[in-house]
Amino acid sequence: MEKKTFAYMSILHIIFKPLFFIGFIFIILFVTACSTEYNNNDKIVPQYEVRFVNYDDTLLFTTNVYENNKAIYSGDIPSKPDNNVEEYEFIGWDTNCDIITKDLTVKALFKTIIKTINLDNIEITVDNLAIYTNETIQLELLLYPNNATDQRIEWTSSDPLIVSVNEEGLVNALNVGTTTITATAKVNGVQSSCEVTVSNPPIDVTEIVISGQSSFELTANDFAFISYTIYPIDATDKKLTFESSNDSVVTISESGYMKAVYPGYATITIRAHNGVSTEVFVNVYPRIESIYLDYESTTLSNGQSLYLNASINPYDVKDSKLNWSSSNPSVATVDNYGYVVAKSSGTTTIKVSANANSAIYKTCIITVSNADSISFYTTNLPTKIGNGDAYITDVSYKASDSGSSLSVRFTISGYVTRNVQGLAFILVIKDSSGATVVRSNYLDFITVRQSNESFNVTMTKTLNSGYYQISIEPYYFPW
Repeated sequence: MEKKTFAYMSILHIIFKPLFFIGFIFIILFVTACSTEYNNNDKIVPQYEVRFVNYDDTLLFTTNVYENNKAIYSGDIPSKPDNNVEEYEFIGWDTNCDIITKDLTVKALFKTIIKTINLDNIEITVDNLAIYTNETIQLELLLYPNNATDQRIEWTSSDPLIVSVNEEGLVNALNVGTTTITATAKVNGVQSSCEVTVSNPPIDVTEIVISGQSSFELTANDFAFISYTIYPIDATDKKLTFESSNDSVVTISESGYMKAVYPGYATITIRAHNGVSTEVFVNVYPRIESIYLDYESTTLSNGQSLYLNASINPYDVKDSKLNWSSSNPSVATVDNYGYVVAKSSGTTTIKVSANANSAIYKTCIITVSNADSISFYTTNLPTKIGNGDAYITDVSYKASDSGSSLSVRFTISGYVTRNVQGLAFILVIKDSSGATVVRSNYLDFITVRQSNESFNVTMTKTLNSGYYQISIEPYYFPW
């Protein structure tokens, strides 16, 4: 049995040994054929590398292909990330790979597919619009969301004769009136509206003319109104603004009333809404605070005069004029310069007041006395009587008012040197023309005098004001 088995193995060895040799040769030839070239009818065929990359050049797959053969992609299907608006579908490669004749890099191609985003709402940014005829305005429309796929809008006007609107929402005002502009989304009909009111364009102010004075001189705390006229008369917007360059000097109200605040200079600017303006200049003076008068009271004789001196504080006021008056001009008059003239016996009040403010004043009480309006001079005044029995040392007088005339009391003074039975004096008074107006009787005075005794003889006469000459004629009765 063992011999038979050995015989069989020998026979198999003899049969398969050539076959193993032939297989070894085939393997060598196959490995050689897998090199970069192969023999085709005794011709060497080259092999090329084909690289497949994605949209961003990322390598996807690599293969080696014999010349003129087709490159076959065996990797994952290429992809490209979507965004909010678009998504992408792979559709092939940018180069035909059916016949390869060189090393090649091919890139994946994608088809863009626009996503459908629904339009939820639309909104015109203004609800109401006021415009002028012949004016054009672009309406602004907001879309929600703003990346909606279908953004087609239809614009319409409820009255195209008043306002027209084009497909872009451009509004053109044609005539005066009111209309409604509506925007409608074509995809789903959502709407938004705006009411448009059309009026005629305004007539602008071209000039502001000061009707009265264009400059003012005011006193602190004074008020003044600026008068003005706006041109053209039919200007649409006549509202003005008033502005002071120095509110500490003068303020101005919205209606043009000025108030002087403090001494100084300021400029008032009057301006229309379109910038047209004019100016008014203001000089503010200090306010009168007081008046100084050099007399509070004084006495004058009939016919006598006096200058009263007055001054204003502060001195640099706008109106320094003073007004003078007499409460009783029949007693004393005063002119515009404070010159006072006494006219008759009595009392009057001289008042000086500020022309700018009569509440500020000073007064002087003037008393006029006729007693001082009479004067005398003596002539032939005897100083020695007889043989020296008596001497006259003085003749004096004192006048006092007595209605419209004067009561004059004369006093004759002297002394006697020896005893006398009595003395008598005749008083002679003559006026300025020399006419005798008084001649007293010597019996006006009778007395008994002792030696070395002094005497005072008095007598009273009634006279009018004037200038008189007096003389004395003495009589005596010796023992």
